[in-house]
Amino acid sequence: ITGKIYNTTSLTTTSGTIGSTTAVLGGVISATNAVTSSIGVLYSTASNFGTYSTASIGSNVATGTFTSTITGLTASTTYYAKSFIVNGAGTSYGDVVSFTTAAPPVAVGDIYAGGLVYYILKSGDNGYDANIQHGLIVQPQNEIDGLSSNPPYAGDTWTRLALNTNVIAGAQNDGTLVGKANTAAIIANQGAGTYLYKYVSTLTINGYSDWYVPSIKELNLFRAFLYNSTYCSNTSTTHYYWASIKYPSYKYSWGNYYSSTQSGANYTANYLEGNGVNTQTYNQTQSGSNNEYVAIRSF
Repeated sequence: ITGKIYNTTSLTTTSGTIGSTTAVLGGVISATNAVTSSIGVLYSTASNFGTYSTASIGSNVATGTFTSTITGLTASTTYYAKSFIVNGAGTSYGDVVSFTTAAPPVAVGDIYAGGLVYYILKSGDNGYDANIQHGLIVQPQNEIDGLSSNPPYAGDTWTRLALNTNVIAGAQNDGTLVGKANTAAIIANQGAGTYLYKYVSTLTINGYSDWYVPSIKELNLFRAFLYNSTYCSNTSTTHYYWASIKYPSYKYSWGNYYSSTQSGANYTANYLEGNGVNTQTYNQTQSGSNNEYVAIRSF
């Protein structure tokens, strides 16, 4: 053929890693018969590309693969993209592909999955995974202290920590993402009854039913969250409630909170008040006016 340039470019649109605000897009040029002046990708939230953005990647590119990282996207949004090439024969487009950006990472303080996120695991924590985000969620408001001398606030039915003085091998552990296994080990050993660990395992809060009693590590991380946030307050009539932002100036949570970490046959607890961690241990029948629990879950 002479006297005219025919565009025999073969172009395929590709998409790679998709984040919450970024995406790797590009194309594959399998053939071209003219000098390329521009290659790139068009992307839009509209499938007809009525309004679109352009990411130009380069020029004078031969057969092969080209990619570009697109930034500034909106999380949890569907986008449409098509690659393009401009050369002496005109403009050619690749096929249209669609992708959906990921949800933004969960952050401390978020209301998420039934409660309040109070800790995100980091390198060195038990259960940390650099590729999958894990964290701890606390129930969205304080429950009553079932062993309190004060009148019940919400109808708790447990009357003791456990049923016997067994030393439970599976409940002697501590660390992040450990309280769930501790709680399960206690229940497997103790069986049915109206005791704390069994009671917490039966809770359904905001549609989630996998709550458990935290390990001492998870409990102390909760305490650290309280002392660096505005999620607790003083009701002035009963106890200090951590899960209210009505009184943000109060940063205390009064009471001795139980953990699921055993020390021998006893159960470890920590005060969540004052400036220090005051570790205590209690036997299975221990009661007290300041004794509390908090239910957590993990993701």
